[in-house]
Amino acid sequence: MSPIFNAHNEFQHFLALHSVNTHAAFIESQTQLYVERLERQRNVLIREVHHRIKNSLQGVAGMLRQHAQAQPWTAPILERAIAQVRTVAVVHGLEGKALYNEVVLCEMAPSIARMVQELVLPAGQVITVRVNVPERIRVSEPERVPIALILNELILNAAKHLHENESGRSLSVSVVWNDENECACITITNPGQLPEGFDFDNECGVGTGLELVRSMLPTDSARLLFTNRPGFVETRLILRPPVIYSVSQKK
Repeated sequence: MSPIFNAHNEFQHFLALHSVNTHAAFIESQTQLYVERLERQRNVLIREVHHRIKNSLQGVAGMLRQHAQAQPWTAPILERAIAQVRTVAVVHGLEGKALYNEVVLCEMAPSIARMVQELVLPAGQVITVRVNVPERIRVSEPERVPIALILNELILNAAKHLHENESGRSLSVSVVWNDENECACITITNPGQLPEGFDFDNECGVGTGLELVRSMLPTDSARLLFTNRPGFVETRLILRPPVIYSVSQKK
């Protein structure tokens, strides 16, 4: 850039020359296209891997089911293992169909509820699911399987109480997002009452299933509350970042 003066040595304007290295620009554009192509190929590969893992886990669950049917005395033990294997398969199924390998919270709980309903509830009984969570809320990768297994255990226990109940009262699962507190609350209600002296936080009256839940529950960003209501038990799982995150925050 150079100043331009007239015949009286008075400043008139600046003259700027701009050169473009077309070869460098071409290389940059081709590199960007190559990176984008690799990213698409990577996403396709990851989806395929998750799809195959899901199918393999469903096959394992099927073999366990056959064993439970062939030897009924093993069924009570194997039912929980089948549910856990199928829950992990659900997570891989969600990851396999998601863009950028992300799992949407609003899909996780309904998918697990449907799986539990199919697994343990007799025909005609359903789990009512209500979801009011934005699609932008995702479950962080390290916590996907633990949170899914926790939900499986809680919904499975609630479904077993429903199955034993004679009055036909329903089981419901709700997933609600709280903007003010930036947290998600998953509430499970089922007929019955907590046993006297039950205290999850102090491990009083906690069975094997809830011991598993305690071991997987993230201590800093998740909380589990059990409350006796008139005629039913309310279980609330509260999730906060970094267990969950918003894609807008992440990007």
